[in-house]
Amino acid sequence: MPVPTVRSDLTSIPRYIPGTRAEEVIPDVGGAPIAKLGSNEWPYSPFPEVVDAIAAAAADVNRYPDNLAYELRQALAAFHGVPAKSVWVGSGSSDIIRATALSVGGAANSAVFADPSFVLYPITTMISGAEPIAVPLTADYRHDLDRMLAAIRDDTTLVYVCNPNNPTGGHLSGDEVRAFLDHVPESVVVIVDEAYAEFVNASDYESMVQTEPDRSNVLTLR
Repeated sequence: MPVPTVRSDLTSIPRYIPGTRAEEVIPDVGGAPIAKLGSNEWPYSPFPEVVDAIAAAAADVNRYPDNLAYELRQALAAFHGVPAKSVWVGSGSSDIIRATALSVGGAANSAVFADPSFVLYPITTMISGAEPIAVPLTADYRHDLDRMLAAIRDDTTLVYVCNPNNPTGGHLSGDEVRAFLDHVPESVVVIVDEAYAEFVNASDYESMVQTEPDRSNVLTLR
C-alpha cells in the first residue's frame, strides 16, 4: 500500500535540539543551582503586567489575531526609534530565520555563515534546498569576515552574522559589521542575529537596529 513520502534529501538534515531543561540537569549536578542560558529565556516569572495583558487578551481567543501585529509593530518601532514599516514580528528569531531561508533559498542558491554558530542556520539552509557554506571562526572564536566575504558566490542569496556569536560568545564591533555590510552585494540578504545582544557589555558593540535601518538587504534579529 503506498505511503506518504517526503523529500529524500531531508533525511540527512540534522535535527534541531533545543537547550536541555534545567530540571533534567539538576540531578546530574547534585542539586546545585542551574543558570539556564542556552535557550535565551527570561529566568524569572513574568511581570504582573504581562500576566494581566495575557489574561485580558484571552477574552478574544475566539477571533484570529492581527497577522500583521499592527499595534505591536508600532510599539516596537517607537521603542527602537525606527519606522514601523521596518519592523517584522515573528514567533521568535527562529521563525524569521526559517521564513527568510525559504523565501530566498532554493536548489540553485547558497547561504554563508560562520562555524560554529547558531545550529539553525545550516538546518534551514538545507531545508530550503540551498547549499550551506560554513566558514570557520578565527583562532580567537570570532567571525572571519574576510573569509566570509570571499565565500560569497554568484548563487549566494543569504548571509548570517551572529553577533554576539552563539555559542562561542565572541562579538564584532559596530564598525566591523558596517564595513562588512558595505562589501556584501545588495542582492544578498544579510541576517544580523543579535538574539544575545543583552549579554554584551563591550563599549564597541553596536546594534544594527538603530544604525542600519535603511539597508534594504539587512534583517536585524532581536
